[in-house]
Amino acid sequence: MAEAATKTDEPAPEAEVIRKEHDVSIVLSFMNDEHEKAAIEEACLAFDKHTQYKDVAQHIKKGYDFRYPSSGKATDGVYHAVVGKNFGASFSHETHQYIHLKVDTQDVIIFKSKDSPFDFDQV
Repeated sequence: MAEAATKTDEPAPEAEVIRKEHDVSIVLSFMNDEHEKAAIEEACLAFDKHTQYKDVAQHIKKGYDFRYPSSGKATDGVYHAVVGKNFGASFSHETHQYIHLKVDTQDVIIFKSKDSPFDFDQV
């Protein structure tokens, strides 16, 4: 008799990622050292795995959400990531929850915002 395959709760192994050397600099940061280090690690890993900016940004956001999960409260806030070469931006962010990195020639901004999506000026 053939043995039945057993299921495990382990995720499928990911393809091995080739780690590259990146030139990283912090342009502006209001984060503590631990969060800065995490931002650099997530950004470098994202650029090693992905080529499109939207995928890099999504990888960074998911990585930060995993490292620093929300308590589930609506007022706790969520992380956002912006990646690109040429863009203008204006953000409202939580105190000590903003970093702007330069990874090689790309800019990376990570910030946490707890602004409600329902906070808007009514005309």
